[in-house]
Amino acid sequence: MAARVAPGAASTSVRVELNVGGTRLDLHWPLAHTRELASLLREFGR
Repeated sequence: MAARVAPGAASTSVRVELNVGGTRLDLHWPLAHTRELASLLREFGR
């Protein structure tokens, strides 16, 4: 899984873009819930 950090102003959410095969998933996840995001990304990595 590749990650990149976009420069710019501070944000209240994390933007995650996943590309698998022909499927693209864009997530805009609130910073207040990053533990849940980490759990979701761990599941995707399995």
